[in-house]
Amino acid sequence: MSATPCSRCSEPQAAFHCGLCGVAICKACREYVDPTIFSYFLKKPAELAKSDYCHGCYDAKVAPRRAEYEALLEKAEDIYFLTKNYPGYVRVLRRHTKRVVVPECADRRETILRMAFVAAELGFNAIIEADVESQKVRNGGFQSSVWKGSAMPALIDGDQLERSSLRRI
Repeated sequence: MSATPCSRCSEPQAAFHCGLCGVAICKACREYVDPTIFSYFLKKPAELAKSDYCHGCYDAKVAPRRAEYEALLEKAEDIYFLTKNYPGYVRVLRRHTKRVVVPECADRRETILRMAFVAAELGFNAIIEADVESQKVRNGGFQSSVWKGSAMPALIDGDQLERSSLRRI
């Protein structure tokens, strides 16, 4: 423990320091952010990479980014997912120039959600021509799967897609 007092409540021994401004804070005054919260960002911003913040820095920098992140995550859950083997016609209004690649994930759903999050972050409403596959990994006596995927973010006509899907039922 350090001998510096807390900058907020003047606790005689502050055990933590703010990740952004560096002021000393005690356990009661710190805002802890779990490092896995912003895990869907491909490149996590430097200001979100720390785990301990003072209230001022948290309210000014982290809380707005966290609200933005959660809104993007909600939007990502509503993105259309079409595999490369999709049999129907899809009207593509605009397409991104590069494919989104997710190298390693624990399961299929997380792989798709990570690709959808990137598409939502870029302003698209679908991931098309998606290719999601698993690979078996042996670790001593255990076996597990590692998932990887790639897809093209695109802006599609969602109403047309839903109408054509309903006709096939």
